[in-house]
Amino acid sequence: MSTDGGESIEACRRRLTAALQAAGKTPAGLEARRILGHVLGLGDADLVLKGDEPLDAAARAALDAMLAERLAGKPLARLVGRQGFFDFELDLAPQTLVPRADTEILVEAVAGFFGQKDRALRRFVDLGTGSGAIAIALLRQFPQALGVATDCSPEALAAALANAGRLGVAARLEVRCGDWFDALSNLTGADLSGPDFAGPFDLIVSNPPYIRDDVIETLEPEVRVHDPVLALSGGADGLDAYRAILSAAGRHLAPKGLVALEIGHDQADAVSALGDSLGFQRHRLVHDLAGKDRVLLFTLKENN
Repeated sequence: MSTDGGESIEACRRRLTAALQAAGKTPAGLEARRILGHVLGLGDADLVLKGDEPLDAAARAALDAMLAERLAGKPLARLVGRQGFFDFELDLAPQTLVPRADTEILVEAVAGFFGQKDRALRRFVDLGTGSGAIAIALLRQFPQALGVATDCSPEALAAALANAGRLGVAARLEVRCGDWFDALSNLTGADLSGPDFAGPFDLIVSNPPYIRDDVIETLEPEVRVHDPVLALSGGADGLDAYRAILSAAGRHLAPKGLVALEIGHDQADAVSALGDSLGFQRHRLVHDLAGKDRVLLFTLKENN
């Protein structure tokens, strides 16, 4: 890197931290390091070791431009194009949501269900996979499982498949483009050369769009402006995706299988009633770290 005797990496880190902190972006120090690391191609350790090195004009301009975008409200994950999920990172696309910690709770609830010795996770389908966060996390936790990931966006599926490849689980993941279960119409059983991804599935899992349309305009700009509206909008009452999933899930679920859904904090009763009307019984309601309703687990009613 050529230099012109300008601001050092450490001085820039302090400046970015102060600006982010003043704007209420927290944790400001972590955000500053991520911005610096992304622009300079350095990890945290190298940012410290090379702290006295001066930045050239091009690097300073790139950093200032990224800082301006962050202060204007663009999410950090969108700026760097990557977001952490459990112990790995996912590359993002404009057509994918930024994975959130609430969705880790969905994966943990599924893992708890199939962690019992009489319940094996062999095949699952992740509906509306986005970046592939749920499917990849499950494939990493269950090394014998096969997963199918669906999405209506080809760009989202490309991101999910690229993430799966980078994280070493692509051989156990099949992707299909389409709306919910319609994407499975061309999914067939095994041929002589590959694994059998076809259902019925031990698990149907989804973090679907569940925000009421009249609420979307009230969301924080980081979500409203930068997340794809198709991944947010749940229709007039927020339940459109749950109707589509639960009305067809029984035809694709193995007899002792599980349907696992992330929900809005005020939707547990409505989604539970919907599941009950469509042949499911509520197995468990799981709360997030703030104590709010976040995940519903369903099993088929015994007389189905």
